[in-house]
Amino acid sequence: MRPVMRSGTGQATLEYALVMFALLASIVAMGALVAFLREPAVFESAYAGSAHVLMEDDPLGRMQDMAVF
Repeated sequence: MRPVMRSGTGQATLEYALVMFALLASIVAMGALVAFLREPAVFESAYAGSAHVLMEDDPLGRMQDMAVF
């Protein structure tokens, strides 16, 4: 029976390349997410959705919002 790999010298290089690719892909994805969240429309939409009860005159709703946050 013949061995499939004759030498394992390239395995470490491949592993380093895969880890580096995963790291760079994560950095790019996080950068895209931050750029998306910095847009004013997204921020205003999130703020309007999260603080809707605090603007109304509803004490129970305010307490529920504060408990959630």
